[in-house]
This record gives sequence, structure tokens and C-alpha cells, in this order.
Amino acid sequence: MSFSSLLKTKYFVDKNRDVHHTIILAGTGRSGTTWLSNVINYDNKYRYMFEPLFPNEVPLVKENNIGWNTYIRPGCRDDKRLVMLETILSGELRNTWVDRLNKKILVKDRLIKVIRGNMILKWIHQVYPYVPKVFVIRHPFAVANSIIKNNWIKDNEKFSLKDQFYSQEKLVEDFLGPLNIDISNITELFDKLVFVWCVQNYVPIRQFKHDEIYFCFYEDLCTNPEIELPKLFNYLGKKIDDRIYDVITIPSNQARANSAIRRGESLIESWKKSVTIEEKIRAQQILNIFGFESLYDEYSMPNHDVFKGLFGRGRKVGFSGPT
Repeated sequence: MSFSSLLKTKYFVDKNRDVHHTIILAGTGRSGTTWLSNVINYDNKYRYMFEPLFPNEVPLVKENNIGWNTYIRPGCRDDKRLVMLETILSGELRNTWVDRLNKKILVKDRLIKVIRGNMILKWIHQVYPYVPKVFVIRHPFAVANSIIKNNWIKDNEKFSLKDQFYSQEKLVEDFLGPLNIDISNITELFDKLVFVWCVQNYVPIRQFKHDEIYFCFYEDLCTNPEIELPKLFNYLGKKIDDRIYDVITIPSNQARANSAIRRGESLIESWKKSVTIEEKIRAQQILNIFGFESLYDEYSMPNHDVFKGLFGRGRKVGFSGPT
């Protein structure tokens, strides 16, 4: 590793522990979070903290039993996890995995990207309501197809929805129980991944009010960046210039050789070549259970009126954190 790379990934200076200088970017895996993080950080303003909630690479997170689909009920006063949260958001955490993509040497601000934080995001918000939070959503079939193509799930038989979700009592009580879902019929990997997408998006969409977080759609960002990006950057209180449009067309480091952006195909509808009619029918039934059946139209574009109707119906709690 070159001296310059060592400076950026290991010996950077981040002494500003003020959490007000932190942004969180969340979403499901393969939803475009890495690409969007590159867009947000087009001018290298931020220390880029990549997936600090990955327990396999971050011992602090593993010690606190945070997994891919961990749910923490908002208002939960877990002192050990609160220390973990502050360590991450304040930038005190330094980790080879987390900092491997960082390019900022003298740090004032941080951009934290997570795909394992969707169901603890509201808990984080109640502790740090002033931290800007961006949540990107992508078509569930595109996400599921991409996860399969990238071989994220090695063994479908061992990939258990019961273990991932129904082993969490509070998640069942707050969200899954009232839906009365029979998961015994969800056996194909594509179907399971659509179910995962539903839960990972359903929980934050139901928990947050529209003015507490910035939801955006991957498809909107791809097709109308000149409209969508100024709105996003206005929320973040950040200036934008023409350099950003050069970054938009650059594949993220997480984009594999078979991804649509590297093959020059449609970023919105390339998944349709791989997903069968039978898979669409079965997956649509899963979307129906969560109220997502009309969230996307036949052209794979989001229906914003439907989306607005899904907001903020979650459990109300009373704990808040530091200011």
C-alpha cells in the first residue's frame, strides 16, 4: 500500500467528535447505497465510513450482537449499544474495513453508509435526531436479482426467514405479528430476498415521519439526477456543482463486472431479463402483504402517491438522547 493510501485509510486525522458533523446513508444491500455515497461525497468533503455495522469485520459491532436484520425498538435504553453507537457516529471508530475506501486525510465531516441499519435507524434517530439520515429505495426485484447474481447467499437451505426475523420477539410484536404471514411457503431464494426487502423497507417507512428522514428512490436518481440531486443536497445543507454529474456515471467499487452499469444496460429495468414470470407472480403476492403492491409501476418507476400513504404508522415511544 502506498504512503498516500495509508494516510487516507489509516493515518487520517479525525479529532472532531461532534456528531452534528455526521451523515447516515442507509438502504438495503444492492440498492445503490455505495453509488449514492460516491455521489454525495463527489468533492471528498467527508471521511467515508463504509459499513461500520458489519459484525464480521467490526468487533465492536459483533460484541453488541448486531446482525444483518437486527431490530432495536425505538426507546430501548441499552447503555452498551449506546456507547457503540456514539463510538461510530462520533468517528472514534477506526477500522481497516470501515476506512478502506476513505480518501479524506484532514477530517471535519463524516459520511456513514450502512445496509445493516435499516431496522435500528429509528432507534438511532431517537438518540440523535439532528443527524441527517438518507434512505435509498430500489425496486425489490432488482435488489433480489442483484443479490443472487453476486452470490451473497451461499446456501438457500440455511437462509432462514424464521431465524432472521421471527426469532426477534419485539420485531414480531411491533410489525410482523399483525401481518399474520405464513412463511412456510416462501422457500425459493428469490422469494425470500423479496421478503427481506419488504421487512427492511417496511419497518423504517412505517416508523419515520416524512420530516424526520430523507427517503429517495434509486430509479429517480438515475433517470432525473438534475432534479433529484439538488433536492437531496438541499436537505443535507450541501452545495452542488457540475462535478457531481461526472461521478454519477462512474460505477461504484461494489458494482461487479456483470452489473448493468458496467455493461451499459438500463439501470432501471435490466433485472427483467433474469426474473421469470413465475418469480414475479410469487413475489408480487409477498409485496401485497406489506402494502407494496403498487409502489412501482410497470416501467419499474416509483409511485410517489402510494409511497406517501405508507408513512409513519409505527409504535410510539418516549426515549430521546443527547442534543
